[in-house]
Amino acid sequence: MINVAKQIEYWQKTAESDVETASILISSGKLIEGLFFCHLCIEKIIKALVVK
Repeated sequence: MINVAKQIEYWQKTAESDVETASILISSGKLIEGLFFCHLCIEKIIKALVVK
């Protein structure tokens, strides 16, 4: 059986990491790469909501 709480926590933690990475990339002028990590973050938050 899948532990729903652990799955949600996983997606949230990795999304937070992606936001941090996006922030670093964008602030250093790497806009395309930063936006890609924003995209990943959005996907992971949606996955957490679907699991919930």
